[in-house]
Amino acid sequence: VGNEISNFAFSEKGYMAVGYGKELLGDAVAEKEGTVVLYNFGGKRTGHANLDGNIFDIYAGDFYTVVCVDDIYYGIKANGNVLWDYVPLQDVNAVIPVDNSGRVLYVASNHANIKDVSR
Repeated sequence: VGNEISNFAFSEKGYMAVGYGKELLGDAVAEKEGTVVLYNFGGKRTGHANLDGNIFDIYAGDFYTVVCVDDIYYGIKANGNVLWDYVPLQDVNAVIPVDNSGRVLYVASNHANIKDVSR
C-alpha cells in the first residue's frame, strides 16, 4: 500500500470501501490523497472516487457508501460514481445510508432524523 489508510468500511452486500490518506514516501503505486477505492470481497477493484481532502468517516450501506471529506458528505456507488454531496448546516456525528433512494440517517449530538440528500 502506497498510502496511509484514513478509514474503511464493509458492506453486507459484498464490497469494501477504503479511504486513502497521505502518500508514503518513495512508493510509486500510491493513490491520490482523498481517494476512496471500492473493492469486492474477492479483492477486485470495482471503482474509485477522487475526493480532494481529508477523509474522516466512511459508512457502507447496501446500495452506496457515504464518505465524509472535510465536512462534506458524498454518496458513492460501488463503481465509484458520486451520487450526491451534502454540506450539513450544523455539526454532525454521522450520516449513514438508509436505502437506495438517497435517504440517510443524520445524527447530530442532540438529535437524529432521516433526510433526503439526493439531487
